[in-house]
Amino acid sequence: MVANYSDATKLKQAQLIAKEGKCFVVERSEFIQGKTGGMVRRFYWILYREDWPRNFYIGKRTTIDGLLTMVRAATSENAVRTQEKFAWAK
Repeated sequence: MVANYSDATKLKQAQLIAKEGKCFVVERSEFIQGKTGGMVRRFYWILYREDWPRNFYIGKRTTIDGLLTMVRAATSENAVRTQEKFAWAK
């Protein structure tokens, strides 16, 4: 049986995984032109890795499922080792 989680639960889970992997999630919104001519508010999330003196941009997603997938991939052991290995290239 597959459990269905709400978007708020998925977002909290993504933020917790990111925090454990020394990353953080920023929520942004923008207004875009809708199909009927009105303005529609669209949300998107940006993932950063904590770094000094400037945080490292990892990516942007417009869906919570996409954000959760990106957070899991960015905080995996292989991804962290690869980013630390090439940190001098920033």
